Amino acid sequence: MSGTQGVSGVGQAQLAGGAARRGVGAWGKRAADLFERRWLLILNVVLGSFIALAALVPILFALGWAGVASPIFLAYHYVCAQIPAHSYFLLGYQMALCARNLAIYSSLFVGSLAFRRVRDWLPPLDWRLWVVTMVPMALDGGTQLFGWRESNWELRTLTGAIFGLGVCWFLLPMVQDAVNSARQSFQPSQSAATLQVG
Repeated sequence: MSGTQGVSGVGQAQLAGGAARRGVGAWGKRAADLFERRWLLILNVVLGSFIALAALVPILFALGWAGVASPIFLAYHYVCAQIPAHSYFLLGYQMALCARNLAIYSSLFVGSLAFRRVRDWLPPLDWRLWVVTMVPMALDGGTQLFGWRESNWELRTLTGAIFGLGVCWFLLPMVQDAVNSARQSFQPSQSAATLQVG
């Protein structure tokens, strides 16, 4: 009797384990489906929030909310050197991103918004042309880094924007192609499973 109970207990544990794996698998599939359908929207929201928060920092400082603004400003230091002479100021306070980084992330945001209109037909930018979009920023930043000249906000903004748009044109169509391929490879197996059930 106890042996039977032991076997049934093991069987129940296996059933429970299988159900848990199916639950995790179903959750993972839902997350993958959501990303497949909404990856560009997710990217737009992340980039837009990132830029908005950087622009909000000087406003928070101006309102006297330094306790909120300071940690945000410090957190942006992980992605930006935040050199005051290379940055925009709003209401007398420095933005959390320098001019070049603000231009890069803003052009990524604008480019990803524009990509929504052309995602069905725009091919990826040739990698050689992508490299060309990096050259202005490399020249501007490199010559300044070595002390040969000092850049200005116009060049930092322009070269950052060119680079950001180049990244969009190069990467976003490739992501869309990968999503389309994944969708097409899933559909035949799904229809085959339907036929087997029928």
